[in-house]
Amino acid sequence: MMLGTAKKDRRQPQRAAAPSAVIADSEYVARRVKRHLNDLERTNYTEPTTGPSAYGELDDDNKGPSALAKDDDGSGKKRKKSMAVRSLLMYRKNLATLLDESNLSSQPKTQPSYLTAAAPPSRRPPLQLCSVCGYKPKYSCLRCGLKYCDIGCKTTHDDSRCERR
Repeated sequence: MMLGTAKKDRRQPQRAAAPSAVIADSEYVARRVKRHLNDLERTNYTEPTTGPSAYGELDDDNKGPSALAKDDDGSGKKRKKSMAVRSLLMYRKNLATLLDESNLSSQPKTQPSYLTAAAPPSRRPPLQLCSVCGYKPKYSCLRCGLKYCDIGCKTTHDDSRCERR
């Protein structure tokens, strides 16, 4: 005797498309990457420190970078080393200042320098990485085009990194 079980037709509910589900075009992605790199350059910029006031008053032996290299016996070699470290730390220069001081722009364009160095474009496609964790991505966001690898990275991306909210 067979039990009278009727097979119910089960279907997956239709997923509603996000209202802003517009696939990001390559022009938008290029502008976003350029803006992101400019933001990184701006936030990583540090003004070089100058003068002894950058580390506070240096009257005490425990303050400042020279305290790291001082020796108890007071030898001249350690003192010279501490002064070199101190001058390096106090008179740092950023890349733009160093390039201006080196007068590379006055050299002929045929001479290799930092300003004339260039690499040919890569023959391989650009490396695709997850925008959250850096692993190999499987999916891309429909709103902004950034790549992510799993659901956990998708939620992180949607919460904090998606630019088209």
